[in-house]
Formats: sequence, C-alpha cells, structure tokens
Amino acid sequence: MTGLRGRASIAGGALIIAALGGFALPAVTTTAPALAATTPAQGVDVSSFQHTTAMPTIDWPGIASSGVSFTGVKASEGNYYTNPYYAGNVAKNYEADAQQAVNAGLYVTPYIFANPHAGNGTAAQQADYGAAVIKASTSPAYSGSHMLPVTLDIEPNPYANSNQCYGLTQSAMQTWISQFMTEIKKDLPTSKVPIIYTTADWWNACTGNDTAFSTYPLWLASYGVTNPALPAGWNNYAIWQYGQGTVDGISGVDQDELGPVLQVAQAGTAIGTVRLRTLSSLAGQAVTYSAAGLPPGLSISSSSGLISGTPITAGTYSVTVTATDTTGASGSAVFSWMVSPAGGGTCQVVYSTTSQWPGGFTANITITNTGSSALSSWTLKFTFPGDQHITNAWNGTASQSGENVTIINASYNGTIAPGGSTSVGFQGTWTSSDAAPTAFTLNGGNCTT
Repeated sequence: MTGLRGRASIAGGALIIAALGGFALPAVTTTAPALAATTPAQGVDVSSFQHTTAMPTIDWPGIASSGVSFTGVKASEGNYYTNPYYAGNVAKNYEADAQQAVNAGLYVTPYIFANPHAGNGTAAQQADYGAAVIKASTSPAYSGSHMLPVTLDIEPNPYANSNQCYGLTQSAMQTWISQFMTEIKKDLPTSKVPIIYTTADWWNACTGNDTAFSTYPLWLASYGVTNPALPAGWNNYAIWQYGQGTVDGISGVDQDELGPVLQVAQAGTAIGTVRLRTLSSLAGQAVTYSAAGLPPGLSISSSSGLISGTPITAGTYSVTVTATDTTGASGSAVFSWMVSPAGGGTCQVVYSTTSQWPGGFTANITITNTGSSALSSWTLKFTFPGDQHITNAWNGTASQSGENVTIINASYNGTIAPGGSTSVGFQGTWTSSDAAPTAFTLNGGNCTT
C-alpha cells in the first residue's frame, strides 16, 4: 500500500482541534475540559485491515486514553466494497467501529476510497454508495456533534489496471472529483464541508495543478519530511498524514497530526487565506476565536477563524490562538509566524538530512513561496559545504558541478501558489563531510532558511 490508504487501510490522525490553514488546537467539547496543546494533536484511522486474527477487536477506549482524539474509519470503496466494520454486523460478529469510536469520545471522519477507473461506477454512484453506508441504522448519525465531515480519499491507483490516474485525463479527473463532491453534499446535507485526502504529487499530476477545490479542507499524505509540499490551490493543510506506527497495540496504523505549526509571510504583502477550524467547528458546532501575538497588520475573525491582512514588520512572532465553545470551554495553541523583510526574497527553503550512513545519505528540501505571486516554474541553486555528490533525485532534475547544485522542477510541481510549497529529495555520497547547505537561491533570488 506504500503507506497510503488502500482498500484495507486508511490514514489516521488524532486531533482535538483541527486547524484549517494553520495550527492544531485542542478540541472544545461539552463533556470534558479542553486541554492545551502546544504540539499538534495526533490521531489514527482504521479499516477492516486493523481487525486481525491476533487482535479482532479494536479497544477504542484504550485508543482514546492513549491521546488520540479523532479517527478516520473507512466506509466504502468504489461501488463494490463496504467495510463491514464501519456500521458493524452483530450476526457476523463485526464491530461497529464508527459508533464505538464516538462512544469513546473520539471525533470520526468516514472516508470513501475513490476508484475512478472505468467500470467501478460513476462519481455520483460512488458517492451514493458510500453515503448509504454512512447513513446505515447502526452508524452514528452524520449530523452528530462528534462526526467530522466525510472524506474523499483520492490517491494513486493501487491496482494494476491502469496508470496512477486511473486512466483518466486531467480534465476528466477534475470533472470526476467535482461530480463526487456535488453528489456527496446532496447525500449528506449538513453544514459540514467534505474533506479531500490526497498527495501533492498525485494531485498535481492527475488534475493538472487544479486550484478549483481549495475551499475544501485538505488531508495531506506526505511521509518522511518536516514541512510537506502542498498540492496546487491550497495554502495550508487541515490534517497531515506523516507516517505509520503502533497505537494501543495496533500496528501499521497511519498517523496524522493537525495543521502546520509554522506560517511564513513577507512584510508589505497580503497573506494568503489562513483559516482555523476546531474539531468542534468541523462537526458543525459554534466556536469563537481570539489570537495574541499576531504580526502587526494581521487580525483574526472571531466567528470564522480566518486570519487576514498585510504584515508590516519583519520578525518572528509567537502566536497564541484560543478557541472557545458556547459552554465557555476553551483550548489554545502556540505557533510561530515568520515575516521576511519587504523587498527581500520571496522564498523559504528547509533542508533536512532524512537518512545518513557511512559514505551515503538522503535529503529532502521543502521550498515555500512566501511571495504574493504564483511561481510557474523554478530553479533552485545551492552549494554543498562538504564533499557530497548527488547520485539520483526525485520531484526535480538535479545537476552538479563541483559542490554547486542546480535543481529544476519536475513537469508536475513547477507551480507553487503564494503560501504554497513543494518538496524535492535526493540520494548522494560523501567522504569526509555531509554538512547541510545554509544558503539557497530560487530563480535567482535569495531564500530565507
């Protein structure tokens, strides 16, 4: 499954407050006091794959007590597969995972694994099929306060019947996703806005960098990086699936966290959309927001959690955002907001060595567009301070002269929206030093690090 959600498994991530476009906050509930979360909230997601012979039952109270606050539960795939553990079946000894997770106090997002390949039903039929599972009599009411929006899981084709884009052209894929989202909102008519789960590479390659879906919360899958690249159109992710692990005895569970903990901007340039949402607000409950320490020139809407404005002073700011529900229960999150000087570089680069061994290494570079205009292509340059030599690269074409490196975007990740980012990686060799580079240029301009 290469770490992504296939028929048998889905990604998960615990959260207490979800931050769309920003940061993780603790969930505000009426059943228990909210706990402050200065680190991103965590979670898991499950499917029938987690019900094994050795562990046929998921201990939902145990998962909740381990610190998990939300879970994704697979509902269906295509128009041919129903996860028997979503709604459960007493006669066949299938647990009702969604209801049991809610009973344990977790927030639940049901997810529908899309299969747009011909013969698996239209987009509308797949939405209808999944909605029927979600609305089953033994499923928790979708309108419930602990039910998060339904998630469309659209990712690389896990089957060998066509290419990663399920045999569809970019325009056909755009239409398919649009038809699915339109139908699922008809099937599940609430104020909850459906979530899109995907990867940046797949989205940009299979939709042609389509930006039309950026109003939907993004659940981003990206492993082995510290600052994941975003698909075209989104300035922020709501949930980040960052890896797999073991939670309360369940191994191989996808792990997630809420919202990025770092924002970047440039003085004198209006920021892109940054919107905070708690789990409670995603589930349709009223929440008010306040913030302290925002860069001068920025403000937050108390009703929507939307941060907007134009920062006027460069610097690094420690921001505290507080969310409060109608009972007065509240929770806060702290994150950094970096503002670069006006007229300076319009990019930020984060270099990380992801693996190292005697004579070899792998590294990842995340490029963030901190300017006000989209990039349509990019060329990254830097110099190794050691004696490294790149042997192969991905998500970009790398060339090297001495210790001077040039990386040019791939065909699918040249566009970077304002506030958006992309990542490149490479493997290389070294003899005496694998020191990380500290200075980078993008399209000739200096970047912050």
